[in-house]
Amino acid sequence: MQHILEESFSALRQDSPGFDPQLDDFFEADEVLQYHVDTPEGQHADAPGVLIYISPKPGARLPDAWAEVLNMHNLVWIGAHGSGNEVHVARRVGLAQLGLAVAHRFTPTCDEKVYLTGFSGGGRVASMMLPAYPQAYAGAIFICGANPMFTATPETIEALKNTPMVFLTGTGDFNLEDTQMAIATYQQAGLTAAQLQIVNGLGHALPESADLDTALRHLAKI
Repeated sequence: MQHILEESFSALRQDSPGFDPQLDDFFEADEVLQYHVDTPEGQHADAPGVLIYISPKPGARLPDAWAEVLNMHNLVWIGAHGSGNEVHVARRVGLAQLGLAVAHRFTPTCDEKVYLTGFSGGGRVASMMLPAYPQAYAGAIFICGANPMFTATPETIEALKNTPMVFLTGTGDFNLEDTQMAIATYQQAGLTAAQLQIVNGLGHALPESADLDTALRHLAKI
């Protein structure tokens, strides 16, 4: 079920104990933030997990073709409006960090199943966030965009060693080689739960629902 949430930064910040205080300066306390939210439909035995999406464009609505897959995996979709590539990276990170508080406005969630994803420049931001906040997310899918992990502390590597990640790209994606280089740095660091998923014929675009399902199954370790 699709929803739009409009809520002040201060209210969401108050309900986000894990929010990085260094990011406060990129927001005004009384500014109203807008999020696209899609909650699973039907009966599910467990509380849903959360998939926080970082878009390269101003909008971040769930693609219609993905709704059934998100519902099958019992995941709430969260996408911040106004978090595209033209926005400062720190603000994009902050908008994503508020995503769990956004989900809680609509449903109780399984907070051990909070995942990051993003497309293109949004995938690069997600790939920067996971090593920076390794305890906050249970896994990530970097779609047609990911940055290498050049520096990481032993503590970060230890925290991420069992965290599933999917570096998803396509044979026609102009970021294919960049993505291959990025995952190589993770694997060289010993993060063997990082998986490369190359979709035949996919260009620089969001994948079809079946390929998203494959990536989500890796996160869920199915």
